[in-house]
Amino acid sequence: MNYKNAALSLIFIVIVIFVYFHWESIIVKKRNQDRGYVCENDIDIIFIGTSKPWAALSPMYIWDKYGIVSYNRSSEGQSYKVSYFLMKDAVENHNTKVIVFDISFLLQKANRSIYFVSDVPVMLPIKERFNAYKSVYGNGFSYDKINIADKFHTRWKELSYKDFTYERYLKGFFPYTSFFRYQGPFNFKNEKVKLYDETIDYAKHMQEYADSKGVKLIFISIPDVRAHRGYTEAFEELATQNGWTYFNYYSLSNNIGFNYKTDLLDAYHTNYYGGKKIIDHLIPYIIKNFNIPNKKDDPQYISWNQDYLKYARVVNMQEVKRIKLFTEWQNKAVYDNYTVLISSNGDNVLNRLPQDMKDKFKTLGLNKFETNKNNQKYVAIIDNGKVFFEEISDKKVEYKGRMNNKVNLLVSSENKQATINVSGKPRSKNKYGINFVIYDKVNREIVDSIYLDPSNFNQVHR
Repeated sequence: MNYKNAALSLIFIVIVIFVYFHWESIIVKKRNQDRGYVCENDIDIIFIGTSKPWAALSPMYIWDKYGIVSYNRSSEGQSYKVSYFLMKDAVENHNTKVIVFDISFLLQKANRSIYFVSDVPVMLPIKERFNAYKSVYGNGFSYDKINIADKFHTRWKELSYKDFTYERYLKGFFPYTSFFRYQGPFNFKNEKVKLYDETIDYAKHMQEYADSKGVKLIFISIPDVRAHRGYTEAFEELATQNGWTYFNYYSLSNNIGFNYKTDLLDAYHTNYYGGKKIIDHLIPYIIKNFNIPNKKDDPQYISWNQDYLKYARVVNMQEVKRIKLFTEWQNKAVYDNYTVLISSNGDNVLNRLPQDMKDKFKTLGLNKFETNKNNQKYVAIIDNGKVFFEEISDKKVEYKGRMNNKVNLLVSSENKQATINVSGKPRSKNKYGINFVIYDKVNREIVDSIYLDPSNFNQVHR
């Protein structure tokens, strides 16, 4: 028996099986919302709609604070007709009790489908796809709209590892841009308007489906500075007349402490901080009124506790990268399985440190930097919150070694050169002052690279 040929045949069969079941999610062009939706358990709450809830509502934040199982199935440019089919999928396949629907596109009858071909293959089961396409495109439907192989076959040339991996621990939330803060301008439109007939009809259609299945549908409007508020006020009147549950977070912004100057990502989206304020109003209401259980101790969801640890690392990294004051930065820099690498650049840096900065360094466990001498070179490594290496000298200082038998490090200070190499690649800004690099040993990536200039040691520069 030729074992080599048998092994090759087996490998080929495994590849064919893998491609058969996963080829759509691999080949479809990724537009951020394509996150490999997989959830074998029941989902008590789902979020559907446009990129507004996608950028704001974090299921892992909800899990950590409330123990509630939720999933964010909203997506960039999502048609409200697609949202309807996602609602059906959740109710019929995941025993979902509460649907939270962002009505941005429904209000203005913006039946957008620019990302529809990317959305549906990975967001709906096969049996629903044809109906979903037909619903969105109507008489304009044609086979090429759902022919994924034809539309994306050329992507085989550009596939990368990201096409084969999914960050499922995020549960559909997209945190990577959600920590920016919008700087303006702030333009608000508030004239009275009349809702489109289709807006009214489709809202009734969704509510009737929810009622028929005994699930709760909650309509929401997430604040921004570009939308026409007259639409949300008109829908509020409609919801009141029909007894629907609707949270207009434009009119509720003061109640939840929403600040347009700090809680927006851009003119159209709420950021992570504003999103938490919406969550902390919405989820307690749901818990109180719909008997949604805390599943933190449910053995079926033990993986969610593990997923939260991964999620928390992503959040911490995103926050670190946007901090501007060293006082705040140092608190985020000392984190589980972070390695902080420090090197000085310049002859007269350490002796220019003011006492308050020396005190901040001491809180990190460092103490050899305190000197009044000129021409001192300095290197330090803090690993997992503890000082691993620290040295100061009027000659070159260097650490070269393999951290935990996994990562090659080279950290040195010599004249006007601050070298910080991780896995053979230069990571230091190498600017005059004190240079810092944070390396995450779990995710094996650089979290941040900054330097402190002696003119203002508390200002973080990138």
